[in-house]
Amino acid sequence: MQYGRARPHKGPALFYNNVVWMGIMKKNKPNNCIKASGTYPGMSPAKRKRLSPEKSCDLRRLSYLLIVIYALSLIPVLVIGKYDYPSADDFSMGLGTRLVYEATGSLLAVAGKILSETVRYYRTWIGYFTSCLFTTVSPATFGEAWYALTPAVILLALHVGVTVFFYALMEKALGMNRYARRCMTVLALFLMVQRMPEGSLRVEAFYWYSGAGNYTLTFSAGLLYLAFYVLSVCGVRSKNRSLFLVLACIMGFLAGGGNYLSALSFAVVSVLFAVYLVKMKIGRLLPAAFYLCGFAVSCLSPGNRIRGGEAEGYGALKSILLSLYYTLSYPLNQWMNWAVLLILALAGVIFWIGFAEIEFSGANAKAGGAAAPEKAGSGAQAVQLGFTAPFPAAVLAYGIVSCVVTPALYAQGNMDAGRIQSTFWLHAVLVLLLLEWYLVGGLYRRFSKEQNASAVSCPQNASAASCLRNGAGGFVRAILLFFIVFSLLAVKGNPDFYTGTSAVSELLDGSAAQYGRENEERLRILKNPREQDAVLPRYTVQPNLLYFEDVSEDPDDWINQKMSEYYGRNSIRGISG
Repeated sequence: MQYGRARPHKGPALFYNNVVWMGIMKKNKPNNCIKASGTYPGMSPAKRKRLSPEKSCDLRRLSYLLIVIYALSLIPVLVIGKYDYPSADDFSMGLGTRLVYEATGSLLAVAGKILSETVRYYRTWIGYFTSCLFTTVSPATFGEAWYALTPAVILLALHVGVTVFFYALMEKALGMNRYARRCMTVLALFLMVQRMPEGSLRVEAFYWYSGAGNYTLTFSAGLLYLAFYVLSVCGVRSKNRSLFLVLACIMGFLAGGGNYLSALSFAVVSVLFAVYLVKMKIGRLLPAAFYLCGFAVSCLSPGNRIRGGEAEGYGALKSILLSLYYTLSYPLNQWMNWAVLLILALAGVIFWIGFAEIEFSGANAKAGGAAAPEKAGSGAQAVQLGFTAPFPAAVLAYGIVSCVVTPALYAQGNMDAGRIQSTFWLHAVLVLLLLEWYLVGGLYRRFSKEQNASAVSCPQNASAASCLRNGAGGFVRAILLFFIVFSLLAVKGNPDFYTGTSAVSELLDGSAAQYGRENEERLRILKNPREQDAVLPRYTVQPNLLYFEDVSEDPDDWINQKMSEYYGRNSIRGISG
């Protein structure tokens, strides 16, 4: 079996010689199964049909099925946003823009205030300027009713980032079948959103804007930067690569100024990718330079020195060691369960089918079933990605995930906040799927060398590995069946098992609506000009997806004070009962 021909284009092709996913040129449509007619002399039509990828598993239909299921699961996640209201840091970070908008009603004035607030925070408190750009204005700036859009805005950004990243890396750079790539994208998003661990992680990742804007949005921005960086090197026509180079530089600087959890992990990836490009004698180091420049500007801010004087974090070495431990403790232990394992198993089968489909298509082309692929453009370069280093790949993946929580441990000595753990989970899912793809590629490459066709009743031109895909359709159906049955049992006992079912539960039991009514009552009090010393009833319900913090009975509590400034009151005090 020949491992890989790059997609034909004029510029350098990333991962050229030994990538299984790199297959037939686009006009041969490698992502559609090539008919077996005329191939493998002496093979009966029935046997050809049985061995074809169409018979084993239709990735196209599977991708559509997964998309529909996932889209339906998102409906309650978005609907419950109707009862979402600002809380805690929303009142402090968004104070300046809120006052400006109420005074002027001008979007231009709000934009100017966003910039001035970002500069102020950079000088006095926090260095990650991109996070400030995101959080100094929230949907509530334009009215509390707009805060209901928070989960839609955050999830849209996450979906765009993940989708474009996999499209650029897996389909354009690595030549993955488009339907396999779509399946991979949906499975990643399902794990990230629906299997986000329970607790405050979900509200801080998707529903509380100050947390989600600071962490989830910057994670999504980092994915867009990496996607544009890859596309600036390969996968598109040379005339379009300059555009992606500019976009990668812009997004690189912005992503480098994001929250340090994502910023550090993407900085490591940027350096590794730049080293690879230097080794391959390919230019395009400018995006990495812009990213590292933004990261340096963020780290060297005067505000960090001021804020750092109040923090009690660990030393560098202890932070690194604890990061390595927490990667084992959280993603690989506490958050790993049967649902995650079944989805990973499904992803593994899909990867195997895709590898087999590329091999089957290549064998057809050689036998006359389709035109042989042309060579890549003159700028194509050969590299070694033969899936021969599983242990180093696993170590690298583990290290990249571990470095996500190192900044939190170094700065504050813990990673207890839900927004920190949710970002940890997002990175873990992404890296875990990429590592699984690499490991499956290694297994497939190993099996494909076994050409004892008689032992597995294969045609003479097909490898043992390609014949093992015959039962893939059965594996997929079995995994989906087990997943559905186990999910029904799990949700019966724990409605919060998935984010979507948690939303359904809180919508049906009325807690979300009650939370909304109590916030409306608070707004009625806060907008009454005669209530200068407002007394607010404390929440009687705390929906898992909506509740973050409540006002205190102490008027001097920081949340009470910021809320007083936000609504122009002298003081705010909470009462129970």
